[in-house]
Amino acid sequence: MRTLILGDLHLGDGGPWDLFAGHQALPALLESCTTPPTRVILNGDALDFLRAEARVTGLDPQPAARQAEAIVRRWRPVFLALGRVLDGGGEVVFRLGSRDAPLALAAVQGVIRRALGDRRGVRFERGDRPALLRFGTARVLVTHGAHADPLERLDYRRLPEDGESTPFFRLGRGAWLTRNVLHPLLEQGVALAGLVGPAADRGVLAAAAVAPAAFARVVAERGLRIRWDDRPAEPDPADLTPVIERLDLDAVDRAELREALERGGLGTGISAWQIRALRAFAEVHGAAEGGAFDLRPLPDDAREARRLRRIHEADAVVLGHRHAAAFFNDDGLLHVNAGGWLPRLRLPPPDADDARFRDLLELLQADPRLVAGARRLRVPVFTAALVEPEGEGAVASLVAWRDGRLQVVEAGGVACRSFVGTGTTSFAVRTPEARQRCRPLLATADTGDPLLDVGLAPEPGLLFPVARHPSGWSRALGAPGDPHDLAEQLWGVVVAAGRWGVYRDALAPLVALREAQMDAHAPVLEVDPGLVADVPGAVAWMRDAWQQLPVHRRPGYLLLLGDLDELPLALQQVLGSACAVGRLAFTGADGAPRLDQYRAYADKVVRHAWHPLAARRVPLLLHIAEDGSRAVDAGLRALLDPGAGALGRDSAQPYASVQRVEAEGLVPDAAPLLRQADAAAVLWTLGHAIGPPPAGWDGATRRRLQGAISLGNGALLTAEAVARRPFLPGGIWLLFASFSAATPAASVYTPWLAGQPGPDAARLLQATAGAPFVAALPQAALANPFGPLAVIGLCDLAWTPGSRVAVTDDLAWHERLTQVLAALGPGPRGRHEPGRVGMALLHHARAIPAYEAALAAHRTAPGGTEEHDRQDGLLWLARQDLDCYLLLGDPAARLPLATVATQVERRPDEGRATVPEAAPTPAEPLRTWLHAHEDALLQRARALALAALAAEVPDPEAAWQRAQAHLAGEAVGRTAALHAEIALAAIRRGLGLTVDA
Repeated sequence: MRTLILGDLHLGDGGPWDLFAGHQALPALLESCTTPPTRVILNGDALDFLRAEARVTGLDPQPAARQAEAIVRRWRPVFLALGRVLDGGGEVVFRLGSRDAPLALAAVQGVIRRALGDRRGVRFERGDRPALLRFGTARVLVTHGAHADPLERLDYRRLPEDGESTPFFRLGRGAWLTRNVLHPLLEQGVALAGLVGPAADRGVLAAAAVAPAAFARVVAERGLRIRWDDRPAEPDPADLTPVIERLDLDAVDRAELREALERGGLGTGISAWQIRALRAFAEVHGAAEGGAFDLRPLPDDAREARRLRRIHEADAVVLGHRHAAAFFNDDGLLHVNAGGWLPRLRLPPPDADDARFRDLLELLQADPRLVAGARRLRVPVFTAALVEPEGEGAVASLVAWRDGRLQVVEAGGVACRSFVGTGTTSFAVRTPEARQRCRPLLATADTGDPLLDVGLAPEPGLLFPVARHPSGWSRALGAPGDPHDLAEQLWGVVVAAGRWGVYRDALAPLVALREAQMDAHAPVLEVDPGLVADVPGAVAWMRDAWQQLPVHRRPGYLLLLGDLDELPLALQQVLGSACAVGRLAFTGADGAPRLDQYRAYADKVVRHAWHPLAARRVPLLLHIAEDGSRAVDAGLRALLDPGAGALGRDSAQPYASVQRVEAEGLVPDAAPLLRQADAAAVLWTLGHAIGPPPAGWDGATRRRLQGAISLGNGALLTAEAVARRPFLPGGIWLLFASFSAATPAASVYTPWLAGQPGPDAARLLQATAGAPFVAALPQAALANPFGPLAVIGLCDLAWTPGSRVAVTDDLAWHERLTQVLAALGPGPRGRHEPGRVGMALLHHARAIPAYEAALAAHRTAPGGTEEHDRQDGLLWLARQDLDCYLLLGDPAARLPLATVATQVERRPDEGRATVPEAAPTPAEPLRTWLHAHEDALLQRARALALAALAAEVPDPEAAWQRAQAHLAGEAVGRTAALHAEIALAAIRRGLGLTVDA
């Protein structure tokens, strides 16, 4: 859709501070946008509540709504014209800037919607995150720009939600200066005080240079202070010393300024400090030369545009906030500032000689109201950014409303018009060929920048490995009978030779549970790690050991124990083609197994098997680590959006409720995810994982960080974030990111990457330089007592799925992954329990033979064309990718969803093993007995812990004391007291407190 971006209207209520200058031009411009349908984005500061009677110290819905009503009444023609844009099939988007924070209030939004006739197509966006507009393959980023201005930046975390008042919300320092200094100067007739734009501090200095006497009166009347000899130890809002210090005056200039202000400006002539103040203002005001405004961006804006382009991989960046129109082509980046709709002041360029600034000061002092000779300095400029689809991209222009029509603005006789993404000019950054390239979901640890920005085209003719399962095996999971029934399929443990004794006691509760469920002894299969270090060895072991077991003793569910240096990755990949396979690996910094974490995981599985959680409010939670990159964007469009839509439409599946995590800032963090994850049964995360920085990293740092999720701008989702607080309790986590499950000893893509030029390809190879290991992030989540039961991630590079190809009789990429989720839910033929997670991943692995057959057939067919070669490379990439998914956790774990008939697995005392109801004997492990008799008291204790964390109790020790008192009142008898003791230990862990032995 054609998009018109308007910046900084600053509609006030018609009072003395209202400087909006487009009362005739803007309605006429909007009337011209009804055909064709147009999206109108008001890119921040559309309504200026500071130029009305806004309360700077806080936001209250009712006063703010009255202010909005006054603005709507004053500028009714503007809102009527916006309504006609909507009638024409367009959209109207209000994005928050720095002066319209009340637009976050539901009451204020209601006023705006009513003014627009409650028409459809109106949206409000907070403004702390940029908007990414997609025109074919072109990406245009739109943001106000105040986030990069320390004076005007809003604290979006404290903005009101759902109409709640926020007395602690504060506007920026620039808003305070505008309200307490510039507006009073405007009332005293200093017109320059209304033309300063967002540079409030330099505007104060310029106004002081023009009218020292008026400035001195404002300082006295408002109780402001200037400390000439020292600075306060603590920041003081009423102290103007930091503003004065921006001039960096010498002792003489400082003395002259002090004398002028203390004596009311009675000095004669023009002082050096006045010239310096006006020059400093010209540096940020958009200097003019030869009667035409300069369209070059300010240096700070140019740097910010480049930063946003790098982070979000945008072709064009549209900013506002500065009130100065700009249009700039910088190495393939189109930077546009849409300008403002207030009068501009013509100023000499910052590098002009003192004589020009002296002449200007004399003119302004003689006519401070700009009503006589100085009137020509005050010029309204009505500009906007216009983006129109064209071909595979878009055309972006800086336009102005002149003579009743939109005209392309010109600078130096060259039309400010450039193509974005069409392949016709230097802006041709994405062609159809570029879209077919694959990008890895891996970012650098130092900056968080995605690696291989432009992607790689898979090369034809690359070798692919042999089938990873032995031929002729006689019994597979899914043979006649229910593949999810452990009594029919069996469950066993695989461990390195001689290591079972290390893990036996820690996993005793889990082994006892599985033995009771299948009414049989759990086999322990020992492996010589040296014999299964590669695929052929693993295939041989599977044929000679696993397949040789009698059918009635051959386990279909296998739990591998130990890190990748103890049980090689090849064994899990080979077994995964025939069995439901998972791995547990909890490793300390010294490489030794963390047996306490093995025990915590076993206890968690047992607890959820016997006392499953109630149905989740959100069965499927989508977390997109939106760093703005093309890789994440491609994954969102090709994988998550269609996959979630298919699940939500299928009434037979339990995922009708699908919710997406929305970030809460231009600099994202993990807080929204951590708050919402407790309500979900399945979490599906897509984003860049962290890989090595240019200089590499040491082994300990590599183990701790590689595979953590990059959220953009340096923010990370690390193991520490999910280790201590409730996070997806009893759920399943699907992590689509490079090395999100484990890092192998060598990437399967090494033959391809080794021949690629450039440092990024070398960095991808460097990520696997060292010993293999299971990632710290899923380890921490699984060890968390209130964490998930299983994590499915990748043990190699994750590539964007947008250009994947499906083979004959196979599913599209997103359909195969949604089948993984579907397999976790209740099944057909009367199976009411949720499916087991290991069976879901086995469905995924069974597509390998189809891809191998398709690739072999493709290479024997006539070729030689570019399209044939491209398909060859993509088929190879897709086949390799299938091997890279790993399950961490017990493959027999179930999804915590409400079911038709039952939500509880068979307990050991239901028809098979029996558990005594009497008190435990001294020889019986107390922990096992307590788990067998766990009652609702532990669940209530957990609810208390969650409530305390959700409330963000400032004093965890006090929260624990309250929980202790509550449980003590309910602990009756020895069993209840023991329950309370265990519950309190769990609460202390959740609150980050130490737990007594």
